[in-house]
Amino acid sequence: MQRIIPLLGPLGISRVSDVAALDCYVCTNQTGNVEKCLNTLRTCEPGEDVCGTEIRWGSLPYFSQGALKQYYVSKRCMTKQQCQAKRKRHMPYCTHIWYEDWSCHECCQGDRCNYFIISGGKKLSAMPTVTLTAVLVTLLTVARNFLP
Repeated sequence: MQRIIPLLGPLGISRVSDVAALDCYVCTNQTGNVEKCLNTLRTCEPGEDVCGTEIRWGSLPYFSQGALKQYYVSKRCMTKQQCQAKRKRHMPYCTHIWYEDWSCHECCQGDRCNYFIISGGKKLSAMPTVTLTAVLVTLLTVARNFLP
């Protein structure tokens, strides 16, 4: 998107300049990449040159063991430096282990580039069921070998 910004030239004479402004999807702590996270756009401020996406798996208001867990998605405009620093801070906690609390942060450049969640959060929602099914099948197979 192009945004026209008035600039002061030499001797205080006003001139108009075309500046490319970045559009990012924005939302805060939404329960999944739905609704507001897919429908709310913001034109970033000058200097904000990337879109950031944070996805967390856990419970709110505090991440705690044993509490009901779900996805929380936040998206916003950021500077490249802010986004890279946040990504680096989240990296040790970006495990995608379904029974543990985790968080990941991604950065992207380009209009509306943070529409999709790169971490693949939606694909992970079936993991507890798949894992439980695999464990049950293994137990039944072992039990069948020991029964007459």
